[in-house]
Amino acid sequence: MNKLTKSIKNKDSYLCVGLDASPIYWSQDIPSNVHGLEYFCKSIIEATQEYTAAYKLNLAFFEVWGHEGLEVMQRILEFIPKEIFTIADAKRSDIGHSASFYAKTFFETYHFDAITVNPYMGKDSVEPFLDYQEKITFLLGLTSNEGAEDFQLVGQPPLYEQIIKKSILWNLHNNIGFVMGATRPDAIQRLRNIFPKAPLLIPGIGAQSGDLYKTIQNAYFPGSPMLITISRAILYADTTKSFYQKAKEKAKNFQQEIDNIVNELSLS
Repeated sequence: MNKLTKSIKNKDSYLCVGLDASPIYWSQDIPSNVHGLEYFCKSIIEATQEYTAAYKLNLAFFEVWGHEGLEVMQRILEFIPKEIFTIADAKRSDIGHSASFYAKTFFETYHFDAITVNPYMGKDSVEPFLDYQEKITFLLGLTSNEGAEDFQLVGQPPLYEQIIKKSILWNLHNNIGFVMGATRPDAIQRLRNIFPKAPLLIPGIGAQSGDLYKTIQNAYFPGSPMLITISRAILYADTTKSFYQKAKEKAKNFQQEIDNIVNELSLS
């Protein structure tokens, strides 16, 4: 967790840029292949690194290209400045033995600082990730998509709350965080009441229209790191060959807006 806290402090930023790099939205000047993938991601990183504390690499957009896509992902990880926090948005889940190999893949082979994990299979499927004490494992708490209502919000208390309460017992190394969607800020407040100091990874701002102020109001807790993840609203703010310039502008604006809200809440 130290690296995440330092990255937030050094960048004076709670922004996480999601590298959800889809050729559907790229400029027509960029080829729709792995070379375009690498160019696009590196251009975004160069443009936004001044304003972001973290980059979240969604594995789907790299794995789709096969081994070449994973090779590009490795080069992109090496391209990201070492002081910036990196997250594998992999949402992996499996029985303990298999999970241990997933953990080794992302923490030792690729050297990510954190990973997203689906906790549905229980403690033994999560523990191999938690054994890496200097890494953060973000468990899926309550996601930002409509389908969250099918399972995550069912029950009394709802399933996501049960997962949060149970996972407190697993947090021996203080390295559990949660993915909590900005589309449901009231749930973020409930999480803070249950697990106040957990690091939060919060998608749903921008293209999914989450309320930024209300989200931060419920998520901000002094001494506990949070990351506001924004992908499409930055990556595809402009689809011309000058896309990276608009991405830089958007990242700067989001960073400043988030920082202003945090400062306001700190003083209140």
